Amino acid sequence: GVHVYILLTLVGLMTTFIKVLQIKNVAFLFRRNVQAAFVLLLMCSVVNWDKFITEYNLNQAESFDTNYLITLSDRNATTLYNNSLDSRISSSDKNRIEKKYHDYTIEMEQRQWQELNYESITLKTER
Repeated sequence: GVHVYILLTLVGLMTTFIKVLQIKNVAFLFRRNVQAAFVLLLMCSVVNWDKFITEYNLNQAESFDTNYLITLSDRNATTLYNNSLDSRISSSDKNRIEKKYHDYTIEMEQRQWQELNYESITLKTER
């Protein structure tokens, strides 16, 4: 969040500088800043943050909260399932991960063609 605010502040400063330098009106400033915020929001929404968080915790952290990783959205179910053989994960958590993965795959298989996305297509090719 802090990085987003810093980036938007820098964009705002740059557009203000351009506004003053080229004698633009306030509408220019508002339009450019809204465009920058929209592009940044769009770029941040493309990233699968739950998968990113899960991969980082499983690969980099010395100790991690498995309960937290399981309670994230289902978009990290495949990553958790692929790493469930990790010796640091208890057997009860492994069972919860398998149930989460099973429920997720069933949900993906029941989707209609209008609901297809990249994850559901890659999940079908993995099976």
